[in-house]
Amino acid sequence: EHFILGSEDFAQPPEVPMFVRIDRFNDSSIDIMVYCFTKTTVWGEWLEIKEKLAYRIKEIVEEAGTAFAFPSQSVYVETVPTDQAEVFVPPSAKSN
Repeated sequence: EHFILGSEDFAQPPEVPMFVRIDRFNDSSIDIMVYCFTKTTVWGEWLEIKEKLAYRIKEIVEEAGTAFAFPSQSVYVETVPTDQAEVFVPPSAKSN
């Protein structure tokens, strides 16, 4: 909230509502809702402001001694056939 309230880029309360709240606890994430409005309606300027806000959120998390997890997925292979060699078929041969 401090970054938004201290920035000239964002419309300020009471003109518009603004809040930052924990939205929900998911299986692999804590979702945070950032509800605010920029003063600009120019798309390119809005993208730049949005990027600055995202980087500031990242800095806040890192300053707290934490980090964002990278999306990952684990694949477990229970059995692998050992009696058959894998045959490589080039993509061009598959379409013929």
